[in-house]
Amino acid sequence: MKICVLGAGVVGVSTAFALSRLGHEVEVIDRADCVASGASHANGAQLSWSHTDPMASPAILGKLPAFLVGLDPAMRIHLSLKPNFLGWGLSFLRHCTPSLFEGGRRKRHQLAEDSRLALSEFERDFAGAKMRRTGIGKIVLAQTLGQQRAMLQSEKYHTAEQCVEIEPALKSWGGNNLGGLYAPDDCALDTVYFCTRLKDEAETKYGTKFRFGETIHSISTKQGRIDGVTTETGHTRCDAVIVCLGNDVNALVRPLGLSVPICSVRGYSVTLPAKAHAPKASLTDLTHKIVFANLGDKIRIAGFADINALQERSARRVETLIDIARNCWPDIADYEAEPSAWTGARPMTPSGIPVIGPTSIEGLFLNAGHGSLGYTFAAGSAQRIANQIGGPS
Repeated sequence: MKICVLGAGVVGVSTAFALSRLGHEVEVIDRADCVASGASHANGAQLSWSHTDPMASPAILGKLPAFLVGLDPAMRIHLSLKPNFLGWGLSFLRHCTPSLFEGGRRKRHQLAEDSRLALSEFERDFAGAKMRRTGIGKIVLAQTLGQQRAMLQSEKYHTAEQCVEIEPALKSWGGNNLGGLYAPDDCALDTVYFCTRLKDEAETKYGTKFRFGETIHSISTKQGRIDGVTTETGHTRCDAVIVCLGNDVNALVRPLGLSVPICSVRGYSVTLPAKAHAPKASLTDLTHKIVFANLGDKIRIAGFADINALQERSARRVETLIDIARNCWPDIADYEAEPSAWTGARPMTPSGIPVIGPTSIEGLFLNAGHGSLGYTFAAGSAQRIANQIGGPS
């Protein structure tokens, strides 16, 4: 079967690899000139299989006024009267109920576990060694009594002293340390390296074709099923199309009478030279919605969740991110160095559950709406698509 995968971020590249290893003829199309150029490029770099709670939760409801007026730097909500945003917002509020939150938590946890297993399967097919993890294990730190209470019943909970024993760099942590959840199997892995390695393996072992620098104009159908994809270079006929285009998914599927309920959630990161006291484990700061990841000689600091935000406001948010990180953990990175700054708009569904699977059009599949955990969910969602399509007949 000839399959076109649209998008070469973490989700698209993972999907292409999963389909290629089944024996399909796969072509990946992206308007960028390389993999991981958009929302995947410099994300938090954490494969966070153990901590996957949805953003829509009962706990967030009381914080919404602060998010709306900009009193909490961790999250901003930029209101809009556009029907799509209002509908998304109302659905988000509905998913903040305890029952829907728990259901979403279970589904996201299962998808993360699927991803962990799928990545192991992918690596078994590699011609060379497995991918290089640069940060081993992750601590989700409790800084408030409420956060600590929520963690106490978990078998992953460790006291403050135990967390420092696991990660000695926490001795210089400038905020509260009331213990945390420790997941030894979570890790840091540079996203560009991840995508490049999957691309190289797919090309070398399976003959997967990557077409960069092509703007996708439309998806065509014939008699209710997929016919092909049209780009600026012409029309490509295929048997199936997998749309992995993040926030651009609706621009292509709406002309076909379809839509995905997504809203962009902007995140930010800086990558700085690591100092001698840099942590080996990754760390998540729940209070500020910031993550710290070891990338070898660099430290990736990523965070914040700005719903429906404009990119033009990014510079100030990056400065705030650096200021908070410096106050929290002053001696792990060279904060005086010129930072490599990034911002990316992650596509998120109201429930936090991505849309993965077939549509009403035969041969058209969606793999979209992964939000801030797109990297964590990528391999699992790719394998689900591969399982749905199956091997060549």
